[in-house]
Amino acid sequence: MQSINRSCTTKFGFGGDPEPAELSSVVGRWKYMPMCLLGSTIRDSYVGDEMHGQEGHLKYSYPISGNHVTSWDDVEILWRHIFRSKLKIDPEEHPLLVTAPEVGRTERDNYKLATILFETYEVPRAFVASPSALSLLGFGRSTGLVIDSGHGQTTCVPIYNGFPLPHAAQSLPLGGREIASNLGALLPPWAPKPDEVALMDIKEKFCRIELDPYRGVDEKSLEAGKYTLPDGKAISIELEAFLAPEPLFAPFLGLPATVQRVIAAADASLKEELWGNIVLTGGNTAMPGFCERLSQDLELLTPSGIKKQIGGFRDPKTAAWRGGSMLSSLSTFRDMCIPYNEYDEYGPVLLRRKCLGICQ
Repeated sequence: MQSINRSCTTKFGFGGDPEPAELSSVVGRWKYMPMCLLGSTIRDSYVGDEMHGQEGHLKYSYPISGNHVTSWDDVEILWRHIFRSKLKIDPEEHPLLVTAPEVGRTERDNYKLATILFETYEVPRAFVASPSALSLLGFGRSTGLVIDSGHGQTTCVPIYNGFPLPHAAQSLPLGGREIASNLGALLPPWAPKPDEVALMDIKEKFCRIELDPYRGVDEKSLEAGKYTLPDGKAISIELEAFLAPEPLFAPFLGLPATVQRVIAAADASLKEELWGNIVLTGGNTAMPGFCERLSQDLELLTPSGIKKQIGGFRDPKTAAWRGGSMLSSLSTFRDMCIPYNEYDEYGPVLLRRKCLGICQ
């Protein structure tokens, strides 16, 4: 079984499955107990789609934010729901592949992750993989630079022979959530005010990347479209569609400059191969014009004589899943995993020793 953990959604299923199942990475608890439920047997927490129809009564917890776990207790609740209600399995009977970020992961994170896997759920074997390394594997490469622009952040992670190079990796605190927030701030004051869910939907439907956002924009390109809110009110989306994601390409602080810094921090012998194997993943990279704009902005930053190549996925949101499905289907995967008896002897330190790369 495998689980791809992200700040917006968790993808899960069995190795070899063609497509993952998906669950919102959010846990809801009662703000107050509704009078009609007083004295009844009632749960204290709900996960993902279980909250439908109860939204006004619940306060939300997002256990994963960018590279950081904000609540391990809620991660445990999320996984319990996946095991029991979604997959209907006993985790003690299934090896488990999970992902954990390369940037910002601490020893405490390793300790908590290992404790939940081997002590709470007593899985027989487990492997903790880099989502960037899995995405690169799904693209058919073992060395390259993976740009992952998701809900909470954008990361640039160099990979060598399946091993992430965390000393050179960098992240930007810019993701789909910030783009949606920018979109809301750019709407005119007289326009109806969408909530966070509606803004994310508008971002998915209308946002795009312009090659030159401040020149040559004609009236036709302004007519991104109209969006109808649940209450029936309509919003016209025009300039906001391409101005909202512009911070991703800001000079000096945006993605192109970050790519240059990451490759510059890698070993000299890897630089040419990294420039030639840039792979895009994460939902934001699906915005029209993303690849073309990044390629254009990197032209001035690429060293002379170096060939730059940028590739991506038809569905960038499931790239890590596809790599994980491939990895967990290999005959060698069992030997890569940490067995329960080894964890029992050595403890969480094994996550650093055995879960470094995916081409062992």
